[in-house]
Order: sequence, then structure tokens, then C-alpha cells
Amino acid sequence: MNKIILNSAPRTGLAWFNFFLAEASGNTKDLYNPSLLKDEFIIRSHSPVMLLANFKDIKQCFVLRNPIDLISSIITKTMGGYGTNVNGGINMPHENNSSNLSLLIDAQFEQYAAYSKCLLQNIENILPFTFEQITTNISLVSQKVVDVEINNNQIETLKKKAMTKIIMHDKGNPGYNNFLPVDKKPDIYYKINSLVSNRSDLGEMIEIYNKTHKVINEFQADW
Repeated sequence: MNKIILNSAPRTGLAWFNFFLAEASGNTKDLYNPSLLKDEFIIRSHSPVMLLANFKDIKQCFVLRNPIDLISSIITKTMGGYGTNVNGGINMPHENNSSNLSLLIDAQFEQYAAYSKCLLQNIENILPFTFEQITTNISLVSQKVVDVEINNNQIETLKKKAMTKIIMHDKGNPGYNNFLPVDKKPDIYYKINSLVSNRSDLGEMIEIYNKTHKVINEFQADW
């Protein structure tokens, strides 16, 4: 079976994507015992430039999420403490609530455009999906990626299992740790979401999203 790279922005559901692919393929040791791994079957990455690569015997997957939800979620998790991660060259501060939100949003707008640009330049060598597909239509996704179909009726059962299996650092609020969206988010999320939604250049991000979504739909039509 080919190795798999899940490569898109943080907060595009890659931990969940990884989880249900591992469950479908029976390669759960990669997920449940990460410290023992020597040769990973599924690799998660956040690197726009990697989308330009063509890997032999490796399937690279991408997930598109709308910019308002995505950027609000990324920066919320940043404010909750994002460890020592660097996302596309942007240092994600750990528990730094004094961060300038406008500057963080600026950086994420640039990253969003970079992911889309790189995807569209090399889409023929990538398996692209939307956030809605990996959260509501895992039957399509698992069949295309690992040739094993998971019934969509299993999603809720798998979510419950994932909550006990996906290892996350406890940041004191489920909205900082969640692998999929939760109903009640940290208060800072709503402030960030308002800032993102009222940006004068948001229209550019929406245009990028709509263009990328359309290309993904057209590309998938040939599957």
C-alpha cells in the first residue's frame, strides 16, 4: 500500500483524516504508538511548497477549508498554546496572549493564498478534498485514498473512538484541543472571527477559496 502525506494548513482536520484512514486500512499502530514509529504509513505536514512535489509511490492529499473558519481556528489554537510548531515559516507562539492578532491574521492570509497557489499548480499529482468531504463523506475519501470504503453511518462512532485515541496536549478548553469543530468555542475565537470577517481584504480570500473549490470539484469529476 502506498504511503500517504496529508498536507494542508493546520486546523483542516488532518488528525481526524489520519485517524479514519488508519482505521480503514488497519494501520492503527501508526496512530496509537507514534513514539515507536520507524517508518510511518501516514505522515501529516503543513507545507505549501511540498504541494509542488511529485512523490513516487506516495499519495499526497490536501484539504480545503473556508478561510473565515480556518484562520479563526488557527489563531485561536495559537492563543491557546501551539507548542513549538512553525507553520510555513511563521512561528506559532506558545501561550502568548499578547500576540498582535492583526499581524497573525496578515500572516495567515498570506499562507492561505500560498496553499491554494501551490495546489493549483500541481493538482494533477495531488488528491484534493474539501473540509466538508472529510467530515461528512468519509466513504468517498477513504475509497479514493486507501481503496477501502467506510460507511458514512460510522462517522459518529468513529468520532467517539477518536476522542479516546487521538493524543492532544490539554490546554484547559476543548476549543483549543478539538480535532473537529465544537459548538462552544473559547471567547477569543469570536473576537478573532469578527476581525477576520471584517477585513477589507477578505474578499480576496473568498475569491481564492471559491476558485480553488471549483477546480477541486472539476478535478474530482474525473475520478
